[in-house]
Amino acid sequence: LCRLVRSQYPPTSDGDGDGGKHHNDSKPLSRVSEFLSLAFLDRLLGVVSCLNCKSGCDRSGLVHALSTALNLLVDSHPNPWDTKVFAAVCFDFDVLVENVDEYTQTPEQFVASLAQWELCKRGDVDRAMSFVSELRNWTFVVLMDIGWRINIHSTGLTGLKFHLGSVSANPHVVSVLPPFVLGKLDHTIPGLQAIPVHRKLNLDRRFADFLNGASQCR
Repeated sequence: LCRLVRSQYPPTSDGDGDGGKHHNDSKPLSRVSEFLSLAFLDRLLGVVSCLNCKSGCDRSGLVHALSTALNLLVDSHPNPWDTKVFAAVCFDFDVLVENVDEYTQTPEQFVASLAQWELCKRGDVDRAMSFVSELRNWTFVVLMDIGWRINIHSTGLTGLKFHLGSVSANPHVVSVLPPFVLGKLDHTIPGLQAIPVHRKLNLDRRFADFLNGASQCR
């Protein structure tokens, strides 16, 4: 709670010569880190959050998806020792995402990296990387299973309003999605294929067209 509050206010000069700069533990959190931290705080306090599942960040359904994904992640790892790792995932999400995407240029690298992180050879660092990857997977599942359907029922059109071709519209949205998902990209090929979602937060054009869908016409 203190970390969240401190991140909301600009630094003030306290006479110690730092020129009003943020200390390392009070730098402003990114938008995604704010969403995750608030959801985790609610979880720790036993509070049930009420969210607009369709809207939640410019009709992308992002806030509901992140909150639900975080709770699913915590439920699947009940070890109390993981609490500090969950906090690190919330506060340092963007840094961890950069590290994850650095090692996932291809689907094969992505799978290999996931297996390595799950071994936790580097302790909390690998565990946090593994949790970030799992959190992104859960977020994608919730967006597709809930957010996508709610938009269809409420508007009669498919699609979630993400970037509409411009990452600058909602630059933080892509970071919550996994770099690859399994699905049917080519129906002439049997089995599932690895579908690229983004490469280092640059959304794949074909996937962007699918994700935005008819929201471009709204």
